[in-house]
Amino acid sequence: MRTLLLVLPLLLFHFYLGLALRALAPRVGAGPATWAFLPGLNLALLFRVAGRSPAWALLLLAPGPNLVAWALVWAEIAARVRQRAWLGLVMALPGPNLPALGRLAGLPRFRTAALTVAVIASLPGAWLAHASALEARVAAAARRLAARDAEGRRRALVELADLGRRALPARPALERALAEEDPALRGQTARTLWCVTGERPDAGRLPVLLEAARGSIGWPLPDASLVTALAEAGRGAAPDLESALADPDPGVRWHAAGAFVRLGRGGAAAVPALLQAMHDPEWNVRNSAGRALEEAVGPEHATRLTQVLAEPSVEMRYHVARALARLGAAASPAVPGLVLTLEDADWEVRMESCWALAAIGPAAAAARPALLRALGDLDAQVRASAAWSLAHTGAGAGVASAIRSLLQDPDRDVRDAAAAVLRRIEAKT
Repeated sequence: MRTLLLVLPLLLFHFYLGLALRALAPRVGAGPATWAFLPGLNLALLFRVAGRSPAWALLLLAPGPNLVAWALVWAEIAARVRQRAWLGLVMALPGPNLPALGRLAGLPRFRTAALTVAVIASLPGAWLAHASALEARVAAAARRLAARDAEGRRRALVELADLGRRALPARPALERALAEEDPALRGQTARTLWCVTGERPDAGRLPVLLEAARGSIGWPLPDASLVTALAEAGRGAAPDLESALADPDPGVRWHAAGAFVRLGRGGAAAVPALLQAMHDPEWNVRNSAGRALEEAVGPEHATRLTQVLAEPSVEMRYHVARALARLGAAASPAVPGLVLTLEDADWEVRMESCWALAAIGPAAAAARPALLRALGDLDAQVRASAAWSLAHTGAGAGVASAIRSLLQDPDRDVRDAAAAVLRRIEAKT
């Protein structure tokens, strides 16, 4: 009965559409009219009625274009049966499309009204059936949390986490499951509880949450909900989260670094630990630590960042240059180091160094000779970035003419950047 109530609105609309197509097909000489009630073929008939190839019905499978195709095909049908085109566009509006369908098809008013009322009246029953099915699904998953096999409990936790706030009735069962003996399942339980309640986990739950990240280093992406939960818990236990950056498990280190990305300046005290994590043997950890470093730094870290700008690690130099750019003029002590990285072997480091100098602004005037040399860099993005950096650090003698030479650059982006920079320089003179 529940399944019938769920699909009843679709069945009624399918029947209504079939009646409409069966009435429209003979009027425009399209067919066969027997397709009107056959799923799939009825859509092919719809486009035939509009004077289009049935192949156009494939557009209805593409989210986004399907709405446009649905409205336009009915607008064309309206034109073919000498109705106003706006009636076809109304067909894209749930609710008003029901009486519009009957009018386009020329169905009797009583039949149109009866079918419209029937479809609308079936919706509350479908909603109640959906709510009942969801309640039963949550209850079943909550019962499985007490199952003997660990895999069954894990699947129940995943299902409840996917349901999010809709699984709130399972909260008591989840809180009982926090006593789970298996550390990994205990961590998954804490993660699921966060997904279901949305309540900030207390600091004492941070070690439990971290257990959910063990063994995750092979995943294509970090668990976004777990990272968010760790960040929320870490607001009250940042030192514990910082310690996790040195955990023996790379998955734990990866997710802890990801949590610091979410914490932003709230993780400022962890900058030394994040710099250390940039030497992690796992790329995922290094990359997340680098992104976190960019978000966490403040003016108080300018000197320390300057010291590590010459590190052998390319990733370190790249992320430090980006972090210095976040500091703006406060990063002026790093100008000599950034001048050196303008000649780095890695083009991305050279490019980010240009942008860092641009962010420092006029305080980076000493870097102009190096930036002028960078206009001849082998990489187009570095040349364009150097041009913009010169615009921000202040145009000294010979800068405009050097940038004007880039108007003949073989790369279009470089030419466009040079033109924009010249307009900026001329506007200031």
